[in-house]
Amino acid sequence: LEELQLSDNQIVDITALANLRQLKILILRNNQIRDISSLLNLTELEYLDLSNNLISDISVLASLKKLESLYLANNQ
Repeated sequence: LEELQLSDNQIVDITALANLRQLKILILRNNQIRDISSLLNLTELEYLDLSNNLISDISVLASLKKLESLYLANNQ
């Protein structure tokens, strides 16, 4: 799986995504996500949209070296 779009689903917990290590595109906008630490090992990610969530700590994103596009508007 290289692309996953889960916007507008009121998702709170994304730990189930931690093993999707081949993901290149992940779109999770308009949910209720606070903790994104499970994205740590998604090192193939090139596009990540986490807009309109409840995220305050984005330090885990530093490990995503292939990330080219990042959207974080309207978070904490």
